[in-house]
Amino acid sequence: MKIKLTTLMKTKFNISNPHQVLKELKQIGKIDSRSLRKLFEDTSPEKFNFEIVKKYVLYISTHPNKSKIAYEPKYWMYRRNISYEDAVEIINQNKIDNGQTKEAFIKRYGKEKGEDLFAKFQKNSSYPTSNEYFMEKYGDRWEEERNYAMRKKTKRCVEYWTCRGYSLEDAKLKVSEFQQSTSGVHRNYYRNLGYSETEIDIIFKQINNKKKNNIRNTNYLKEKYPDNWKEVYLEVSEKYRKKMEELGLWICKDLVDDFKKYKDLVIRYTNQSILFYKELIENIELRSMDYHLDHKYSIKMGFINDIDPKIIGSVVNIEIIPAKINASKQEKCSITKPQLLKNYKKFTEKYENQKD
Repeated sequence: MKIKLTTLMKTKFNISNPHQVLKELKQIGKIDSRSLRKLFEDTSPEKFNFEIVKKYVLYISTHPNKSKIAYEPKYWMYRRNISYEDAVEIINQNKIDNGQTKEAFIKRYGKEKGEDLFAKFQKNSSYPTSNEYFMEKYGDRWEEERNYAMRKKTKRCVEYWTCRGYSLEDAKLKVSEFQQSTSGVHRNYYRNLGYSETEIDIIFKQINNKKKNNIRNTNYLKEKYPDNWKEVYLEVSEKYRKKMEELGLWICKDLVDDFKKYKDLVIRYTNQSILFYKELIENIELRSMDYHLDHKYSIKMGFINDIDPKIIGSVVNIEIIPAKINASKQEKCSITKPQLLKNYKKFTEKYENQKD
């Protein structure tokens, strides 16, 4: 008989108030008790780290495909607090145990039939979208090719639309239209669901009322706590900041000054890139109120991952995108760190050599 999760947390990890811990985790994301139990059962006491547990909960609750999550290294990294290499090893071993490798098929069915069945398995399973598939097919540029393949499948990316015959400009507009049609903060979303304009007005009034009554809204606080609203505001704001810092969405307060210096350097190098390599920036002539200059790998993520500001501000990391898309992108990156570094290396090898 399984012991209760709260009992497990007390006895194995010496957590004095497990109910409070579970309450905090529920605020981060929705996760079933079975998935949470796996983490506490698998993790050794010496490996236990509450910040990793939070990342695990956030990752599980926001993952788009639960059926494939066990084949993602991050899942095992967070679940057992282990390295990327160890996570990959677990995935590979699970594939062997489940008979999903080429060797397992050959062992079970013989060489000819095994290879044939394995090829069919690859075609009909999740393998064609896995890292292993792209590594085997494209070698060093597997990340670039996988990124492109994934972007071609989602309407939120311009690649989806350009592959269907749209020009780049029309594709960007289609992305913007799709985002508006699927977001609950845009009127088009409700129009497409068949709501009348009157009904939409009521919905937006409710949304605005929720925003108005937010605990960090000063007018709301002044009405509810007339005598000590300032203290309440400071307390709530500090809690909110800590939560955002723990989730990696905000820069730690202690590092704000460092981040500002870093950002200033990025802007300086960005301006130099525009000055010296303007002809390499596609659609730079469109830059305006409607089209913004964007850093593919965001300034914030560059700071967090300690990437040279010269690289973040380089021409290979600059693109011109519609203002609406840029506003919704925030600190998200449209390029991976390895791809950024690879592109920058190619750029410097080509153009720095020309200077010499």
